[in-house]
Amino acid sequence: MNQFVVNIPKPAANLLITETDVLLQPYPVSLISEFSVGQTRAILAQASKIFSPFNQYHSQDSVGRVGKYQFSSEVLETLGYLKKGATESVKDQPGANALAINTGSNWTGLNQINSITDWFNSPGVQERAVVDLYQLNLRYLNSISSVVSSLESNKLAGLLLVAHVSGGSEALRLLNYNLGKIAVLDDFLDRMNQYFYAGSSAYDFGTQVEKA
Repeated sequence: MNQFVVNIPKPAANLLITETDVLLQPYPVSLISEFSVGQTRAILAQASKIFSPFNQYHSQDSVGRVGKYQFSSEVLETLGYLKKGATESVKDQPGANALAINTGSNWTGLNQINSITDWFNSPGVQERAVVDLYQLNLRYLNSISSVVSSLESNKLAGLLLVAHVSGGSEALRLLNYNLGKIAVLDDFLDRMNQYFYAGSSAYDFGTQVEKA
């Protein structure tokens, strides 16, 4: 049986969630995998702390990613909020990500979201969409690695946070490193390992809060 071993320094304390962060996080509209309400809420609070420490649903970063969870045009397209091909059609243009998102005709109208303004003004849709993203990443990881389904729940939570930060393929690369299938830990994987720790710790924190 493959053994998943993580040997990493603990991330800076300001990266990890506190009870205040969880209290600021809305109750989830649906659950991630088999996680409980408290565990899902804590994981999303951790994602929020990484991407938008002040719960800024109206934010757009320097490369054009939007909302509290900083979705790129590719993520919005995958989830059905942007039309297919919206990202590809501008890939060679400066600021392609922002251009795809800021073009009103690219939005599909899913969940009544027809523009970036609608996205900014719809916290509930953003909260629904982030759970959809985690479920999508979970299906992807399960489809390419038989190990994922046997991971302990807190480790699965860590892997899903990495997939949110850097994509499913990088989460898989991190998984393979921690299973001993990749010998070299580069700087990027070292950073992703710390996000893994944060996601795993958030799951455990959510479990403890529910029991309190």
